[in-house]
Order: sequence, then structure tokens, then C-alpha cells
Amino acid sequence: MSSVSAASDELRKLRDDFRGASLFRVLSQPGYWGVVNHRIAAALVRARLFKPLYYVYAPVWRAITLITGIEISPRATIGAGLRIMHHGQIFVNSGTTIGRNGFLYNNVTIGISGFEGNAGPTIGDNLRVGVGSRILGPITLGDDCTVGANSVVTRSYGSHVVLVGAPAKPVERDIGNATSSSAP
Repeated sequence: MSSVSAASDELRKLRDDFRGASLFRVLSQPGYWGVVNHRIAAALVRARLFKPLYYVYAPVWRAITLITGIEISPRATIGAGLRIMHHGQIFVNSGTTIGRNGFLYNNVTIGISGFEGNAGPTIGDNLRVGVGSRILGPITLGDDCTVGANSVVTRSYGSHVVLVGAPAKPVERDIGNATSSSAP
């Protein structure tokens, strides 16, 4: 999927969330601009022909990053449908891969741990990351993972798991009754 079609997909999903709202209200959402800023910069970094334009866009990228508090590296690979629900203090490192339809809340860091070089996490589709959480290092999280608020994930986990705590541990889930209980 091209960055232009991914950005228009982001706008479509945002408009669905704000049904009946004016286009101005939809476009004034900082989370949307954080994601679109990443899409534009990533397209320019990856395109050989237009790569020199990245250096022209870089000051704009930095300004939007400072205004929104959302820094998603142009070298990070982000699937379509990423939503940033509450902007501010969000950092996604260049070695990170996130699948489709992720949700990030404020004060989230996804990236390197500082001990394993520049390799970041590889994360599947339908990720939810709670306020103040960290996902660090060259780990893998499968599809449909939820990371609870203020959790620190430094190990790999499979799909359909809820992780909470520091260090994060999986909790049991009864999907049929939509309840969760803490694992020992």
C-alpha cells in the first residue's frame, strides 16, 4: 500500500470516528497529523527519485513532531490504520514494524532497548498500547495484542494476549465473557 493511499485510509477511518463533525474538526486531530507526517516522510525516505525532497521536508517533519509530541521515525514500518488516541510523548523508533490497525495512547515508547543494537520490535495487526507503556528491544508480538497501561514489554509473545505490569506478563482472558483476571 502506498503512503498516499495509507494516508487517505487514515483520514477515512478518522472521519468514521467523527461522524457528523466538520472536516476542520477531523483534520485538527494531532494524532492524525502525527501519522500523516510519518507517511509523508517515510515515502520520501524510501523513494529513490524523491529522496532529496526529504531534506526539504525534514524541517516540516520536525515542526509537526514538536507540535504534536508524536515522533514516528520515517524508517519505521507502520501498517495502515494506525490510530493515536491521545497525542503527546509518543516515540516509535526506526527499527520498529507495526501491523495494521494499531492503537497508541499517550506517553508510549516503542523501540530499541539500548542493549541489542538498533533492532526494534516487530508487532502484528490490531495492537493496543495503553498509556505510559514501553515495548523495547528486538522482540515479536503477534496479532491482537493488548499492552496495559504503564507496562514494560521486553520479551516476545504470541497472538491474542493481554500483557500487564513491569516487566509485562500475560493475563488470562475469557473471550466468551469478555472478562480478564490476573495470572499469578
